[in-house]
Amino acid sequence: MLAHASASGVPVGTVFSFSLNERAAVGLAFIQRVGGRKLNGRCVTNGANRHLPACTRGQWRGAVSLSAHSGVNRLAFQGRVSRSRRLPPGAYTLLITATNAARQHASPKRLSFTIVN
Repeated sequence: MLAHASASGVPVGTVFSFSLNERAAVGLAFIQRVGGRKLNGRCVTNGANRHLPACTRGQWRGAVSLSAHSGVNRLAFQGRVSRSRRLPPGAYTLLITATNAARQHASPKRLSFTIVN
């Protein structure tokens, strides 16, 4: 179902675009990439472990769902996952999933973007 995904930057916000070959419910999950330290095979955030090797892990920051149509869909995004919740500055991965009326799931697509302010 999800054929293509892209992000284009503008001074305030961005526009996420994705293509579907049929109508679907689309979920957008925002995952911030944060630094951590490797401890027992896991990447953890703990100031006491500064002597351990550095790593990067994903921290879930919010999700948005919407109904999308067949063809190209565009979503203007200005860093908010709700009216009162704004994403903090940092590097993010956007995970886009689509589910059609028959509850079939498309392979998730990923976009990377950065919130600078």
